[in-house]
Amino acid sequence: MRIGVLGGTFDPPHLGHLAVARDVAAQLQLDRIVFVPTGDSWQKETTTPAMDRLAMVDLAIAGEGLFVSSDVDVQRAGPTFTFDTLMQLRAEYGAEAELFFLLGSDALAGLPTWRRASELGQLATFVGFGRPGHDPIAPAGFESWVHVVSVTPTDISSTQCRQKLAAGESVVGLMPPAVIDYATARGLYAGVRE
Repeated sequence: MRIGVLGGTFDPPHLGHLAVARDVAAQLQLDRIVFVPTGDSWQKETTTPAMDRLAMVDLAIAGEGLFVSSDVDVQRAGPTFTFDTLMQLRAEYGAEAELFFLLGSDALAGLPTWRRASELGQLATFVGFGRPGHDPIAPAGFESWVHVVSVTPTDISSTQCRQKLAAGESVVGLMPPAVIDYATARGLYAGVRE
């Protein structure tokens, strides 16, 4: 099985996440994409509890046969590190599964600072994709296990979605309707200042 792993804060998940996942899955002929919301992110602040972010991911991917979610990072105590995530997913899916860790160009640039960074290539192939204004480039020393793909750019960010929700502005066309309904009903981003 060829399994893509898309980790992130998903605070909130938006249509750009889904578009990139579909695009990379088609290019790499992946059998499944696992969306993994971070628990306690060591790199990014989150404004929303992990269980709400997981619930929003589940709503975002509902009906997409290729997509599943995983709560491995939400359930693990302490900071979320990709090494631990991949070790757990490897145990879950078995040694015969091929893992492909998807990450945007901004995260890709910081890869050398990640915990046990030099060992990550033994657990998965890392797949970097561009974000508007940022081309994906494999960091020096990581080229042998970082694969760069070209995706259709989508100019949507979680920051933009949070800001619009906080201001009471429409996010239709930026987020899946079920996610908008959930975030609005729970008042997740009301009054949030970036």
